[in-house]
Amino acid sequence: MRSFLIASRAALFIRKGVVATATAGTLVIMTALVITLTGQAMAQKPSTDASMVDALFKYCLRLKFPEIRRSGGGYTAYDPPSGRNFAWDSDKQAWIDIKTLESICPKTSAERVDTFFKCLREKFPEIRRSGGGYTAYDPPSGRNFAWDSDKQAWIDIKTLECICPKCPPPSVTTPPAPPSEKEKIKEEKWKEKWKEKGE
Repeated sequence: MRSFLIASRAALFIRKGVVATATAGTLVIMTALVITLTGQAMAQKPSTDASMVDALFKYCLRLKFPEIRRSGGGYTAYDPPSGRNFAWDSDKQAWIDIKTLESICPKTSAERVDTFFKCLREKFPEIRRSGGGYTAYDPPSGRNFAWDSDKQAWIDIKTLECICPKCPPPSVTTPPAPPSEKEKIKEEKWKEKWKEKGE
């Protein structure tokens, strides 16, 4: 009788261990899916990159505060004459005054478009704006540009390349590989085995 109890407890323990292993395996797969889907969602969101931070510093903040100095890896700045400190706020996609948390550059979406147009004009000195300020044409090169609000950049409308500021390269996320035939067979055998034991 005692050996029967030990054997049944061992079988129960083994079943729980297998179930725990199966549950842990399921959690690993679910975690991998969450990470993959989160990565894809993040890849679709415009990301803060150094070219945007630099362009807004050069074409906006520096024009407002000519003696400003950068520090903190380029994400903080100090203006000696005014004594004001600034930092890049990745959520607002703007330079902010760190004391008041007010957006300084750009204050509005229209100022963002105008700021990046200054960058475009530096590259194409004869460029002309049209379309309410959201399109532009460069006669010498024959290129047309437009403001892309999703990318937060001026783009070449033929190639869709970000011109000002340069956009980060698109990140590619690959989904997890499907199970191999060997893994599928192994899983089917495991299911059959547990189905027999459960009956």
